[in-house]
This record gives sequence, structure tokens and C-alpha cells, in this order.
Amino acid sequence: MYEFSPRPSELDNRRKDTRTNLFVAASIVAGQMRASVRLRNISAAGALIEGGGLPDIGDPVCLRRGSLAVHARVVWRQAKSAGLSFDQPTDPVDWLPASDGGQQRVDRIVHEARDLFPDAQPSPAFLAARKMGAADSAELIQLADMLDTLADALASDAGVVGRYLDKLQVLDMAGQKLRLLAKER
Repeated sequence: MYEFSPRPSELDNRRKDTRTNLFVAASIVAGQMRASVRLRNISAAGALIEGGGLPDIGDPVCLRRGSLAVHARVVWRQAKSAGLSFDQPTDPVDWLPASDGGQQRVDRIVHEARDLFPDAQPSPAFLAARKMGAADSAELIQLADMLDTLADALASDAGVVGRYLDKLQVLDMAGQKLRLLAKER
């Protein structure tokens, strides 16, 4: 069951803190439930997490990564993602992978690519994928799920994340693109 309250796009307009994009394995604890999640972005006041079996809107949770922990509430939830509002501010820098500047480098590369190719045209493969029939949507979702499973497995190894963070983000972007294509069907 999907729950919406409020939608993430509505929250974007109310955010005061800058979000830091990242791709790291974390966990949440909600009552007796503990689940592995991917921490996708974080600010001093909240975070975006992805994973299966996420708690309901309003539920208190504890977000953990290594020795870090912050108490929060689920403020929105959709399928496999949820927004958290922290009970007290946290420093997003503490949650980044090893301080080798890798995430900042990835963010810079993505922004530079968008600046360099503002009028980029879709590839023939992308256009062909858009013409797929409704029966192909399930296959796209299945492929996205497979990429997510692979990314989760790889992201749980700190050494892999340290060496291949930019590649993990490419996997994630591919999964997101497949989901967008499936929604258009």
C-alpha cells in the first residue's frame, strides 16, 4: 500500500537545508523491525531512504550507519522510498563515505554533464524503449529490481563503495530510468 502525505515535490518547496546526495548502505530500526536501506540524500534536518518494508508515515525510526545514529519520523512514503525528518539536527558530512571527496566528485561530474549537454537528445535505444507495449513494463520493473538488488549487495561492502561509488550511482540511475520508462507504459 502506498501512502502519500505530503508528496516529496511539495516538501522540496519547504526545505530549508541543502541536501547532500549520496549512495550508502544504512539501516533503520522501528520498534522490533530492523531493515537495511540505502541512504540517498541527507540534510541537517532529514533524509531520503530507499528499501523494502519501510515503516508507515508518522512512525518513529532510528537511522543508523556504522557508529552514527539519529532518531527521526517518517514524513512521507511511496513504494520503496521514504522521507525522514530528524528529531535533532545532524551533520550530513558525517554520513558521507570515506572523506576522499568521492561523492562531491560525483556530484560535480553530474552537474558538469548537465551543463555541457543541456540539449542532449535521447538515444535511439531510449526512443525504442519508449515505444514498448504495456506488457514490457513488468520486465522493466523486474530489471530495475535486479539492478537495485545488485546495488544493495555492492553498497553493503565499504571497500566496493570506496572504490566504485561513481559506478554504483550509474547502476542506481539505470534502475531509476527503467522505473520511469515503466511508468510511462
